[in-house]
Amino acid sequence: MNEIVVKGARIHNLKNIDVTIPKNKLVVITGVSGSGKSSLAFDILFEEGRKQYLQSLGILPGIDEEERFDSLSGIAPTVAVQQNTIRQNNPRSTVGSKTGILNRLAILYSGEGHILCSTCGKEVGDSLVCPQCGNTEERLPASFFSYNAPNGMCIKCSGRGAYNEIRLEKLCPDNDTTLSQVLDRIAITPGYARLLKKKFAAYLQKPFFDMPDEVKQDFLYGHYVSSNYDNRSYSLMRIFQGGLYKNREELDGVFVRSVCTDCHGFRIGEEARRVLLCGKHIGELATMTLAELQVWIYAMGEEERFTGLGKNLLKEVARKIDMLVRSRLGHLSLYREIPTLSGGEIQRLFLNSHLDSKLESLIYILDEPTVGLHESEKAELLKILRNLNEIGNTVI
Repeated sequence: MNEIVVKGARIHNLKNIDVTIPKNKLVVITGVSGSGKSSLAFDILFEEGRKQYLQSLGILPGIDEEERFDSLSGIAPTVAVQQNTIRQNNPRSTVGSKTGILNRLAILYSGEGHILCSTCGKEVGDSLVCPQCGNTEERLPASFFSYNAPNGMCIKCSGRGAYNEIRLEKLCPDNDTTLSQVLDRIAITPGYARLLKKKFAAYLQKPFFDMPDEVKQDFLYGHYVSSNYDNRSYSLMRIFQGGLYKNREELDGVFVRSVCTDCHGFRIGEEARRVLLCGKHIGELATMTLAELQVWIYAMGEEERFTGLGKNLLKEVARKIDMLVRSRLGHLSLYREIPTLSGGEIQRLFLNSHLDSKLESLIYILDEPTVGLHESEKAELLKILRNLNEIGNTVI
């Protein structure tokens, strides 16, 4: 069938509506607030497409308490792109992890990278024995090249590339400054101030520098707990990280974010930084812009000699980067954190993964995809939606 036909749609604000939607087109559902747009798109089209697909796999979905329509024909497997689908607050999620590019580069470096001797710094060659000092190295598993893996991340910054610090000289200008004076000096919310004063009541009138080191550390940075959302106890650092202050300007110079002195912002451990391709380790690639990385990847393909697997990995990485650059995301880097992206950047990144899959005959249902986008971002998003159409999908 070339169309989706719904008869007698009745759920929420829909009252026995008949709808015919052409397939393999870009279709817009519009109407005033409360007219049933989302009910039609998600509660009927998406749910029925998902339900029928699961049934085709032998999986029995739940049974509806009430009939949502009289009949529905022409439906296909559906993909829902709702607003809460694309909004992510995990700072460990980056462009590289989201697209899978970093995973492929990790495998490439693991199997094809040139290892530098941990003793003298010379390249050990294919034999893995250093020609200079005789030291023997071994190839690292792919997980060693991931900042999200315990054996791959930089220990000092936990794979973040930077860490937050508190400048004590700003808090305590002299040795007589008490803990109570420190709290009064920082413009924090009254509720959080009471929590800190209650927790450290025994030390409030004592000079800060006279407190035991473990108490000072706990007051500044806290300790691990399992009772709240960020697993940290009440501390000054949570004021900054949680926005628990009245005036950000008054905290300038007190809380600073510093590049990690161990990994220099590259997030990965020292072992992975000793494995190179064309003179660069994976962390250096991840900090390039995608436009710069695109050029570098093609140059590396000509300079390096790869196995069949290596060539395929490099080809796949190059293809993914090309797609992102064509979507006007070339200014991003693989280490760019997802929560820092604009709405348009997140939309294009998310939809690129579906374009990359090359699946046909799907129905994509997007929830107000242009909300919060700049006019130029809307144009780029529209191109991606048209591309989904061109490869044989319906976009609603």
